[in-house]
This record gives sequence, structure tokens and C-alpha cells, in this order.
Amino acid sequence: MPTTTRSRRALVVFASTAIIAGSLLVNTAPAHATSWVAASITEGASAPRGGQVNEAALPLAPVGAYTPLGPVRVLDTRSAVGVSTTTAVPAHQTVSLKVAGVAGVPASGVTGVAMNVTVTQPSWYGVLNVYPDGQAQPVASNLNWIPGQTVPNMVIVQVVDGSVDFFNNSSGTIHIVADLAGYFSQDTTASSYTPLTPARVLDTRAAIGVSTTTAVAPGQTVKLPVAGAGGVPATGVTAVVMNVTATDQFAEGFLTVYPDGQPEPTASNLNWFAFETRPNLVIVPVVNGSVDFVNNSPATINIVADVSGYFSHDTTASTFTPAAPLRVLDTRAAIGIGTTKPLTPGQTITLQIAGLPASGVTAVVLNVTVTEPSDPGVLTVYPADPRPLASNLNWRNGDTVPNLVIVPVVNGTVKIFNNSPGTVHVVADLAGFFTK
Repeated sequence: MPTTTRSRRALVVFASTAIIAGSLLVNTAPAHATSWVAASITEGASAPRGGQVNEAALPLAPVGAYTPLGPVRVLDTRSAVGVSTTTAVPAHQTVSLKVAGVAGVPASGVTGVAMNVTVTQPSWYGVLNVYPDGQAQPVASNLNWIPGQTVPNMVIVQVVDGSVDFFNNSSGTIHIVADLAGYFSQDTTASSYTPLTPARVLDTRAAIGVSTTTAVAPGQTVKLPVAGAGGVPATGVTAVVMNVTATDQFAEGFLTVYPDGQPEPTASNLNWFAFETRPNLVIVPVVNGSVDFVNNSPATINIVADVSGYFSHDTTASTFTPAAPLRVLDTRAAIGIGTTKPLTPGQTITLQIAGLPASGVTAVVLNVTVTEPSDPGVLTVYPADPRPLASNLNWRNGDTVPNLVIVPVVNGTVKIFNNSPGTVHVVADLAGFFTK
């Protein structure tokens, strides 16, 4: 197990629940140059409202295939990884992170990167925007938090001039951590993507993917064979895309997902408080047909994983086109839907995705956020009925929760189901799409 450094715990009261900030592994890798640039933006912990326009006005990048890596830590503002200081990121400041030529990423030809981005030790409510370097800051958001919270989210972002930008849309300071999962390029030897209707491949509560219903013990590693499961081929797979959920936790902690049989990396995928159900999208390399999950927590947890696609060297599969973030749904502002009313209990909406080519699109990459929920619930994003046994977001009363979703499309549409006894607003930002 790698050495860990725990952040100072901050007790926070939110939605009538006492919660304690989590912690992350710390890397001591050499720093890379960074810059902080002053900017002005409306603050707040909910997803920013905005029009159905591409705020960055950036042309689409060339299509690309995927090369999985690590995961490997490329940014940690607490320990001068990827930056030249350990100072927290000030309010309304931008961190520019060079990714080209770093941690296995080529120095040129990279069109996009996939990173698990985490905000920790925030002193105030806020939102993080991750976008192509040097471009106009988009309306789209990637992470939302409350004071003292540790929040992760997978981000797929276009690379410009070898870098990406992180904007602290908050009146308080934060620390930012980014673990690189892979990159997109025009390398013809890289992997293409095959989307799948989400399928449950692991549920430790129900002996799915494992032989027991016993919760995962502290420090325990769960090996999950993914080759041949949930529509994934038995051979030839280089990486899988899964929505991973940690639930039934009795203490704070974090989960690391990594290639089977490899040393546990200095990286994290999910962070949680006690008694919180936390989902996050994971893109992880496959070794020996399997991936590993390790419970970095002093208490037991249950783990659920829904596979939604895989990468392979299949030349007939799909390639990725990253785009500057585009808001395609905001139920608060009648974007992508004809009303400003929230989704009602049990309601399913069909969303026509704006900004897509007229044909050839197999899947879309959406950062989906739920906000202003009146009751706890679960959101499922899927291509078409019948609705799968799978989930993408979980929330409590009053939470604002984001999660990246890669979902197949049918005639340019996806379905969104509110599995909750209460109402909820939903926001979705398009980050790119796959075509064949």
C-alpha cells in the first residue's frame, strides 16, 4: 500500500447530516510549471446556468483513438505535483496544467485526456470548470462542492497547446488533484471504443461478480473479471468504462480501481463520507482480463459497478471527437426541454443531444449534474427502453452531484430516468462524442 497523507478533517453540517472530509493519496513526483490567472465568474455550489451555446467557440478537435495509462497522478496542489507550489488555489483563479509530454502522454498529437479530478479541502461552496487551455471559460461545470467536502469526477477534456485549464469558481480556496487515466490521439495503433447498454457486472451486496454477499473489508482488494462480462469480449480488451458506486460505508475513505495484478497506484477514483453513497465513472486498463478495486477505508463498504463500454483494437469500433463543453440540458432554464419544471418522481425524459453530426454517432460523453433534489434518489442515463439495471448518480436531499456519463445514443437521443420519490433538476454538458 502506498503511503498516505491525510488532509485535516473539517466537520460540516449539510442537509441535516454531519459529514467529515475525506483524504487522498499524495505523490512526490516532480512538479511541472503552472500559472494562476485572475478571472471573474458568478460563484455558487450549484451547476451554473447558461444558454445552449458553445461558450468556448472552439472548433472540434480531430477524431482520436484512446491509449489507456496508469492511472498516474499528474496534479496535486497540496504537494507540488504538476504545479510549483503547495499553496491552495485562490478564489476565482485558473491553474494551467501541461499534460503533453507528461506521464506517458506524447509531447504532440494529443487531442484529449481522461482524468479523474478531485477537489479537496475547499473553504467555501463552489464549482470547478475544466476546459481547453487558453479558451474562454465555458458555462459547463465538472465538480460541485460544499465547504470541507472531498469530491471526485472523471473528466474528458480537449487538449490545446498541450495543456488544460482548471478554474476555481468559488469565493474560497481549494486544492485540486488529477489522476490521468489515458489520452486520445490520431495514433492508428491506439484503441477504439465500443459502447454498451449499461450492465451490472459487480455488486458485492448480491454476489454479482463475486462469490459472496459479504461487504468488502478495510484494505481488501476485490478482483473483477470483466472480459466476457456484460457484453465485453473475452479477449482483446485494453480498457473498460464503468460507473462505480461505493455504498454502505461506516467511515470516510476512498476507492482505487486499477489494472489487475499491478502495484496499487498513487491515485483514487471515489471519495466518500460515512453513510454516503458515492458514484464515479472509471476508465481503467484491463490486464489478464480483470481489474482490481481496493477499499482504502477503516470500515467495510459495498461496491457496485455497471459497465457501459470498452476499448479494443477493433478497427470497426468508434473514435472520439472532443469538443469544448456545450450545455445541452438544464431543466431549470428550459434548455433541451420545453419547461423549467424539475423532473417529477419516476419521470423519464428523452433528450435530443444538440451539437452532434447528423449521422454516425454511437455514443456521447456527458457531464450530468443533479441539483435541488427534494428527496434522495438515483438517476439512470441510458440509450433506449427497456431501462437497464444500472445507475449513474446517487444523491441525498439538497445535494448537488455531478458524474461523467458515456452512453450510447439512438437517433441522437438518450433517456434520463429520475428514480426518486421527489423532484430533481438535471443539467448535462456535452464534452464530446464517438463516431464510426
